[in-house]
Amino acid sequence: MSVKTKHLTKHLIRVICFLLIFALLFLGAQRILQSKWDTFGTNGDKYIVQQFNSLKKNSVELAIMGSSQAVQGISSMRFLEAHQISAFSTAGAIQPTDCMYYYTKQLLKKQQLKAVLIDTSMLFEEPLERGFRRVSDFIPFSADKMELILNYSRYNLANKGSGSAVRKFWSYMFPIMQFHDRWEELGKSDFTDKGASPFVFRGNTSLFKRVPQDPEKILVDDKEADPDLKYDDYELTYFRKTLDALQKAGVKTVLFKTPKTSWTRAHYEGAQAIADEYGLDYIDFNLREYYEAAGIDGATDFSDRDHLNYHGSFKLTDYLAEYLKAQVSFTPAVPDAAEQKRLEVFHRYNIAADLIMTNDVSELIASADQEGFELLVQIDAGSELPEALRAALSDAGLHVDTAGADGQNYIARISGGTLVHEQQSGGMITYDAVMEGEDALNTIHIESDAGKKGVIQLNGSDIKLKSRGAHILAYAPEWAASMRVTTITSQEDGSIVLTDSAL
Repeated sequence: MSVKTKHLTKHLIRVICFLLIFALLFLGAQRILQSKWDTFGTNGDKYIVQQFNSLKKNSVELAIMGSSQAVQGISSMRFLEAHQISAFSTAGAIQPTDCMYYYTKQLLKKQQLKAVLIDTSMLFEEPLERGFRRVSDFIPFSADKMELILNYSRYNLANKGSGSAVRKFWSYMFPIMQFHDRWEELGKSDFTDKGASPFVFRGNTSLFKRVPQDPEKILVDDKEADPDLKYDDYELTYFRKTLDALQKAGVKTVLFKTPKTSWTRAHYEGAQAIADEYGLDYIDFNLREYYEAAGIDGATDFSDRDHLNYHGSFKLTDYLAEYLKAQVSFTPAVPDAAEQKRLEVFHRYNIAADLIMTNDVSELIASADQEGFELLVQIDAGSELPEALRAALSDAGLHVDTAGADGQNYIARISGGTLVHEQQSGGMITYDAVMEGEDALNTIHIESDAGKKGVIQLNGSDIKLKSRGAHILAYAPEWAASMRVTTITSQEDGSIVLTDSAL
């Protein structure tokens, strides 16, 4: 080998090494500085993708797909524990159907799918950037990811122009590039997991809410269909591709729709038409037949007008499980040690959800007996305590016989069933506590002063109490989203009303 050839070879090796090191540093920086999509609320899409990426091969026989209604409307853990079906939900908030198609291809490669449940919401929704990125930003690079990016980039090219499409394409390839227009504005909040909590269980979660809904605003049986409602062409294309792939693979596919106030007769008829075209079962819980058969209760089972809470998700899950088991032979799933621990966390989560959502003051105060649950009571001097509240506090071990009646301010704290602080005085009293949660260190300050409305502060910010009286702050530190401040008042008929303050 000549000297010139050796020199060129060394130079080439240096260049290759430099490029490899640069690539590793770039990918590392991208991983660190990747947007955490902290606007997810409690859907926790990032954690859903991470759980999907870590699934063991041939560990899932049932997949659930769709948007946020499926995230909160179906419980994979319920499928596992109550029905011995190994299920996982790939659904995500406003998730476009091209992402559903990506998941379908991955599942068919890596899992022995026997059935798939597909929520039909996105057939009528325009694909949105944030829904796409919540999947594409966190999945590993592969030919399927490249196809996903190219598909959505073509959509951008057709709808948003070549300049925008090219910039977005590179930001899909390298998510750090999404910040190229505002490097000087970036701050810590762009890269921290604020707002999205990892209480995701096999792809599902539920909000700590119970918001009553009127069934008559949900049910579509007797309503007129809007003749102008149309499918979204892009969403329909990849919805069809998903169905084609599943049918080719021989996977039992059932379309469904969770109860949703904004769902209309036209939505139902449009989804039913797709089911008929493909010869698929379609279960629409906005129809009275299925709504009542599943036992949905508008008073207790919703977290908002379009989403169920975990009570409602259990009912839908049980109904669909029995429906599927009559047609599909699933291999009985037995949770391993790690899954059993996850089930224990799931049960603690549901207990916390129940206690945060309850409208029964006795149940709320009884939560103080639960391990991992905090309860703080603050009573303004001179407040008339409802008898049921006084009895519930007494049952919990609090000494409040004279609070209110003798013009005393009162503050108490129970942690995991143990009374750790109790204070009563005719003058001003305060209490400060630090309670470490899953996502944040919560500093709580409570203050009572004679003749004034009590003060409760969280991390230095006032929580506006509705009136003078008795107030309870309930908190499950394992989940930062599970905090509640409520004011307790008595009605003329003797009933008790809990009025929550905005946090």
